[in-house]
Amino acid sequence: MLFQMRSGENDGCAPPLFIDGFYDNCWWVALRCTHPTGAGKSCPKETALEIYNSIRGYPYYVQKLASIAWDLTARQCTTDTVRAAFRILLPMEAQDFEGIWSGLTLIQRGLLKALAQEPTISPYAREFLERHRLSVGGTQRAMNGLLSRDLIERDDKNIYRLTDPVMGVWLKEN
Repeated sequence: MLFQMRSGENDGCAPPLFIDGFYDNCWWVALRCTHPTGAGKSCPKETALEIYNSIRGYPYYVQKLASIAWDLTARQCTTDTVRAAFRILLPMEAQDFEGIWSGLTLIQRGLLKALAQEPTISPYAREFLERHRLSVGGTQRAMNGLLSRDLIERDDKNIYRLTDPVMGVWLKEN
């Protein structure tokens, strides 16, 4: 387990517990989401975890999504608030994604879009290649280029996926 929960202040979360390089995600997100300033706003632990999990704990997006959700919150942050915040976040990041996209070859674009739609353990499997109209040789070259640019990664279950979870959603919608 990369983190553990500790009870204390902040709705069951205490100051950060640092284990294996990760902060206690509940505390970190809840702190960012609730801004303990006495502003009369709150963010339940479940909603804070929704923020964290919706973007796979990607630190830049945890902070940005929590900040947007905070701005949208009148009294209590909810999962609907988080969804609305995510809809605001997508166009904010679109220009960066378009810049990355424009620097890719057609084959890299095809593979990136395929992995956004369907993360896979076997990007060279015949069925995957046929479904996404990719070739083995083109996919090998594209994989090398996308891996070297850190646009895709292999997770702890050996599944190839986009490194940036928000870019994955952007690609699915465009």
